[in-house]
Amino acid sequence: MLKAKAKTQRDLQNWTNEDWGSAEQHSAKEKGKTPKSKTKGRYMPKGTYKKTPKSRLKYQDSKKRKGTKKGKQHVPTGKKFSQK
Repeated sequence: MLKAKAKTQRDLQNWTNEDWGSAEQHSAKEKGKTPKSKTKGRYMPKGTYKKTPKSRLKYQDSKKRKGTKKGKQHVPTGKKFSQK
């Protein structure tokens, strides 16, 4: 017998099924080009990419790249950027 998924399980499923990639990958897909398989910078769902202004994306990518060069995996990229 199958049970219905709980709300948290449905939310996780939806989050997993989103189109994830870097800003470079999303912009390449919009232009109809094949995106690079490996890119550096912030990794985000397509919905967040579309909502975030280009200047903020550039800032977040540069901050993430600098942190990665220093050997950090998790780099904060701004005040509540994903909640807007």
